[in-house]
Amino acid sequence: MTSAGRGAAVATGAAGGLGRAIAAALHTDGWNVLLTDTDAGAVAAAAAPLGGWSRPLDVRDESACAEVAAEAAASGSG
Repeated sequence: MTSAGRGAAVATGAAGGLGRAIAAALHTDGWNVLLTDTDAGAVAAAAAPLGGWSRPLDVRDESACAEVAAEAAASGSG
């Protein structure tokens, strides 16, 4: 993973821990990262230093996941 401008990626559970670390690694590698988590405030705070964007998301909600996937796909390469 070394190419810049790769497109959009979605990181779930990105308010902290492994999800946040994955989001940071994707950002460093040139991805336009959409950070998601059930904690809207915490995920917004995690997205801010990455220049990413965030959405609250419960991955158990299939329709919400589809909406987030569509948003990420529509963002292109940011």
